[in-house]
Amino acid sequence: MRVAILGCGPTGLFAAHACAEAKIRFDIFSKKRKSELFGSQYLHEPVPGIMDYTEGEQVRYVNIGTPEQYRRKTHGKYWDGIIAPEDFETEHIAWNIREAYDRLWRAYADQIHDYEISTRFDAEGKIDFDRKHPYWRVAYDLDINDYDLVVSTVPRNIWATEREEYIYSTGWALGDAPEKGVFVPIQATDMTIECNGDPGVPYNRLSKVFGYTTMEWPAHMEKPVGASKLIKPLKYKKPILDVNPANDERWLHVGRYGQWQKGIVTTDAYKSVSRQLAKLLRG
Repeated sequence: MRVAILGCGPTGLFAAHACAEAKIRFDIFSKKRKSELFGSQYLHEPVPGIMDYTEGEQVRYVNIGTPEQYRRKTHGKYWDGIIAPEDFETEHIAWNIREAYDRLWRAYADQIHDYEISTRFDAEGKIDFDRKHPYWRVAYDLDINDYDLVVSTVPRNIWATEREEYIYSTGWALGDAPEKGVFVPIQATDMTIECNGDPGVPYNRLSKVFGYTTMEWPAHMEKPVGASKLIKPLKYKKPILDVNPANDERWLHVGRYGQWQKGIVTTDAYKSVSRQLAKLLRG
């Protein structure tokens, strides 16, 4: 069995780790450079062989306002789904995603083939559907038919067709990036995440985890100084008549952006790939 993995961010390398643990041959195709992790990201659970349970630390949620206020402030009136895990959560254990990614990179970087997936996005980020679907270039370049499973961790809308629907919200975000000399200009308590639904407060989220701070603002706010546009996938709707070649049964989309679905965490990729491999091995 052989597996092709598209993308070498944390999600892609967790997928690679699942293959390695199952002793399955795999190739990673991506621009061969580490993904930049901004602000206070973290793992919700350890993954065997990468992090131990004892390496976790307590992270505390501070919820201001009701879940409904936070939902509306963050995602607008068109989203009535979950906002988990922030609904009523108070505290849980977190693991350092940067340390985990460093360990994954040391383990699997030599299996990354330097490759850039072509897209149909124009300068404004809109898709030109008249251009050839990127699947066909990838299939040709990588001999996709030689693989039993293709794991895509890249944003799912790269493969978009006109019949599909990609639901998302937008906002603004500024996160600590010490390697670039960028820091959030506000003090926050480490290992604390504030979800703020108060309409009188400009930001909707302030967090500091493992020493990295992030602030987020809703889309209707004027762009804060130094902030970047934030796209938050919420839901992917497959059409009744599905003609997307990247939805072939041999393809597995993983990760929040890869699946284009809210509520997905980074380590879900490891579990999803492990389950799919077990299923394929059983025949």
